Amino acid sequence: MQTHKKILSLLFLIISTQLTACAVTEVTSTTSGAVDTVTPDITLNSFVNDRYIAIRSEAARGYGEHLDVLAQMTGTDHLKLSQWMKQNYNQLFSSANPQQLIQALNVAPKINT
Repeated sequence: MQTHKKILSLLFLIISTQLTACAVTEVTSTTSGAVDTVTPDITLNSFVNDRYIAIRSEAARGYGEHLDVLAQMTGTDHLKLSQWMKQNYNQLFSSANPQQLIQALNVAPKINT
């Protein structure tokens, strides 16, 4: 249940910062019945696919709200993740493919140690 609360909080943050009031109502009404079926992997994949350009831009700078949310989703310290993404920018974003970034995040050494 705690994981669902985190996911809902992250989704609310994403929705509230990126969509208009009308879109928020639409998204909320279409997803409210499916909360129990959302898994962290689906959420991470959707987030990276939908926000890839912003993530790439923030990774080049080494900071940003999308990187903060990504750190929360992966259970990583946001400062360490941001620094790691900036240092590995060319490798992470060489193919302009969101799936490459997702795979790198899944196999990356634990950044939060």
